[in-house]
Amino acid sequence: MEREKLGSRLGFILLSAGCAIGIGNVWKFPYMVGQYGGGIFVLLYLFFLVVLGVPVMTIEFSLGRASQKSPVRLYQQLEPKGSRWHIHGYVAMIGNYLLMMFYTTVCGWMIHYFVSTASGKFSGLSSEEVSQAFGSICADPVSMVGFMAVAVVIGFFVCSRGLQKGLERVTKVMMIAQDIGERVALETMANTDGLTGLFNGRHFGTVLQEKEKKKFPFVLFYLDLDRFKPINDTYGHDMGDKLLKEVAARLQRCIRSKDHAFRIGGDEFALLIGADLDEAHCQQLRDRIRQELSQPFYLEGQVLHVGVSCGYAAYPRDSSRATEVRILADQRMYAQKEEHHGGGPTSGPAKR
Repeated sequence: MEREKLGSRLGFILLSAGCAIGIGNVWKFPYMVGQYGGGIFVLLYLFFLVVLGVPVMTIEFSLGRASQKSPVRLYQQLEPKGSRWHIHGYVAMIGNYLLMMFYTTVCGWMIHYFVSTASGKFSGLSSEEVSQAFGSICADPVSMVGFMAVAVVIGFFVCSRGLQKGLERVTKVMMIAQDIGERVALETMANTDGLTGLFNGRHFGTVLQEKEKKKFPFVLFYLDLDRFKPINDTYGHDMGDKLLKEVAARLQRCIRSKDHAFRIGGDEFALLIGADLDEAHCQQLRDRIRQELSQPFYLEGQVLHVGVSCGYAAYPRDSSRATEVRILADQRMYAQKEEHHGGGPTSGPAKR
């Protein structure tokens, strides 16, 4: 039986890249660098990747092309008589089995996260809360074994299809999809507030420009919390962060799924309603926001009360320029804050 070969140079390149990168680089390397920094480590990593990785990969290619055999049998065919290079073939085979134990487990985690994300389990959670889900995954042996088994079955199925119809075809799709997914993930991270999960100020400017460019009407609400700073100073930044998360969750309940909620910075938020609301509906939404945020917040045994100053402006009713709409909403919000200025933090032991 003739040994099957890859059908294209692209398939060879993508397959080689997938083997060289590995799941460790996709799964662990990015968040480790992001969490602990380490620009110098990245440079050292790239240096040794070139110095060690490229020669080893070149050797593997050369041995494979010369023998057209598996790692075990290529040594048996190419080694000089009396030498013991064949021992390394068995070491390589054992190493593959050990790597399979690790990779199938990590693949199970990735499938678990994919299912949880697709089902909306992580909706509204911050990045810290999502990361805490990893502990619950590891504490559930049934889930761990189940998703790992799914990864193993998928792997065997792909390999059973053959080199070209199975491995090469899947690699082309997955490597390209991975590149697209990474781009989307990076863009999402760049546009999202790390604390609340809302869109950030950077994305706020982009959305305003897009709305103006496409001439889509919208109403912009600018919000600033009242009495937040005294609470933050009295109970600490951790309590303040938890309060901001709760505020963000309540604001999202006030708008539709197709509208946008932003954390501009600090205790300042914005809501962009993609509709041409009349004055009566704008006032109704403003009152709903005030009512939602006037309800007490129960955090760590304390009952916290905050107020909100709110100003709004409509495009193109108030102005045909999005930047002027933003300025108007901001000015009206601060005018209301000055009008209702005063009062300290209201809090105390929680009473249910």
